[in-house]
Amino acid sequence: MRIELPRLSLQDQLLEFDDWVTPSLGEIRDTDKFETERKSICRALDALGSHTNDFVSLDETSPTTIAESVVAYVSAQHEALAEELLLGVFSLLFVVTGKSDNNCKCQFPVYLRDVLRWESFPRVEKKEGSVLLKEVCLPRVISDSLVAKTVASLSGHKNERMALLSRYIEFLLNEEVYLKSFWALGYAYFKLKQENAHEEFLAPLVVFRIRGSVSASGGHNPENLLRARLEEWGLSSEYDFNANDVVVGGRKGDRKTKTRAYDFVLPYKTEGWEPRIFVQCQFYAGDSGSVSHKNVDQIRTSRDLTKKKFNKPLFVEYMDGAGYFASLNGDLKRILQMRDTHSFFQVRTSVLKLRAALQDIGFLTPLEVAHYWSVFEGSIPVIKEHLLRDGYLGCEIERALSEGVRRGIFEIRENKLEVGESFKVTSRRYLLLDLIALAGKRLDVKDLRGTILVPGFGERFGVSLSEVVDNILPQAGAFGADWSSDGLVLRDIEFIAKMGWIDQR
Repeated sequence: MRIELPRLSLQDQLLEFDDWVTPSLGEIRDTDKFETERKSICRALDALGSHTNDFVSLDETSPTTIAESVVAYVSAQHEALAEELLLGVFSLLFVVTGKSDNNCKCQFPVYLRDVLRWESFPRVEKKEGSVLLKEVCLPRVISDSLVAKTVASLSGHKNERMALLSRYIEFLLNEEVYLKSFWALGYAYFKLKQENAHEEFLAPLVVFRIRGSVSASGGHNPENLLRARLEEWGLSSEYDFNANDVVVGGRKGDRKTKTRAYDFVLPYKTEGWEPRIFVQCQFYAGDSGSVSHKNVDQIRTSRDLTKKKFNKPLFVEYMDGAGYFASLNGDLKRILQMRDTHSFFQVRTSVLKLRAALQDIGFLTPLEVAHYWSVFEGSIPVIKEHLLRDGYLGCEIERALSEGVRRGIFEIRENKLEVGESFKVTSRRYLLLDLIALAGKRLDVKDLRGTILVPGFGERFGVSLSEVVDNILPQAGAFGADWSSDGLVLRDIEFIAKMGWIDQR
């Protein structure tokens, strides 16, 4: 339904941010990357243990014996499995030494050239059923994945395979302390395996191994969450919203303009629209001051360029995380104080606040149409009348209806609109959220027990649970009839509370 949010003072916006903050988007141990890396290292240790008598003796551990153990194991594997195991071994070596592939991939070529006097690098080429070994110019970058791929492909060239693998292991374990650490880790792993505690032993090591890559990839999680919301509203990727960053005024990373790309542009390529809402996403679970300050400084340039290219753009910030709650709170204030910051939203508040911004520009989503369908019992003339009354243009109403039909969300039969069953559940829950917001009021701090709070309207804004049942359900039309039986309304309240869209007291 149409939601008009008030213009809050800076202090009220900051209080709202604090109340609805999502501190982080999960722990490293909960990621697929963690589980994959742990399994890979366990597999590597098990393979090495089978050829070293479970790391029983330090005297039998050297770069050459490690390489021989690895070769003995991978020789019996398919090339893809061999490459996977080799990557696990290298991850293990990075854990032991504290080295990173980012550094080693640059240093290893220099080591081959200056220390070992290699002038070329082996490459296996497969052509017309034959396998040829070639020597190519020594690459300037040799990553662990390139070493793994090359060693795995050298199955028919034992000497070259052994030479490359042993030299890489020798390069990584280039100090006696690293070799001893490698043996100690393997020895402890197999001792703890007898107590079924080997995976727990590796867990903290794996966390530190992948922390950087998980943090980098995790930067996209808020964007992925928002894309899921946009699709829930019936919007289409690469049509109503962009799937990748949009750069205005030059290529991303241009040193001259120093602009930030927009994570979301709405509408994107929707027929009859030009981009109006420009969203930049910043989620900091901790103190990333240097990155945050740089992004804040680039916002001004990005916005100035956008104003030159687009008519009346609205700048909406997507900001969240414990970092903005704590050490980066000053950056949060700076962004909110900018005169052309139209509004902001967080992970939990996008469901109301970004939709309100779309309503501000008169963009109609299938979700909003479904709400009018429920309240006005599917009559297209009545639905259109109330949409016009709420400020939507006739051409926009027709566009939203036709797009909904084209996407299989709606059907139109004899001046009656029908909403697809799969879209009804989502629409019903969002309508409940909207009706709570529309019926809400500022609550006294002593009267919060048994209430439901929503964001966007200032501190402590919401309704009592009894008011939902007595006053809100009768306004909901078709969905209200659904809620009147079998405790469905309580299950819907439980769902939107679990999603974090409301705060149930």
